[in-house]
Amino acid sequence: MELPFKVLISIALISFLLITFFVLFSQQSGQQLTQAEANRIFYSLCDEYKKEQCDWSVRERSSFAEYLESCKVLFSDTAGEYSCLYQHCCVETKNVLCSGLCNACKGNEFSKTNKELCCSRFKSDCAEEQCEVC
Repeated sequence: MELPFKVLISIALISFLLITFFVLFSQQSGQQLTQAEANRIFYSLCDEYKKEQCDWSVRERSSFAEYLESCKVLFSDTAGEYSCLYQHCCVETKNVLCSGLCNACKGNEFSKTNKELCCSRFKSDCAEEQCEVC
C-alpha cells in the first residue's frame, strides 16, 4: 500500500526539522559556560581590572574576551563591553545612589524647590558622603 505523496513530503520535512534542531542544540550546549564557571571567571578578572582602576585599556587584553563571555552568561546576552566593565564590575552601587541623591538635591536647590526632604534622605542613606547643598 502506497502512502500519498503529501504524507511522504510531510514526514520528510518533519524529519529534516527534527534533525536540524537536534544538531543546532547539541552544538550550542557544548560551547556555553556553566553558571559556576562564568562566576569564577567574571569575578576573578573583575578583581584584576579593579586593581587597575578599571582603565578602558583592559579591553585590549586577551583575557577580556573570556570576561565578556562570562558577563553575558551571568547578566545578559546583550551586555556589552561598557556595561560589563563599568556597570557590573567597577561601579560601586552605593556611590551611584549617593551621587544621584546629591544631584537631585542640587536640582531642588537650583529650581528653588524645598530640598529638606531630599537632604534628609541623603544624610540617612549616605552618612559618610558629602553633598555641598545639604
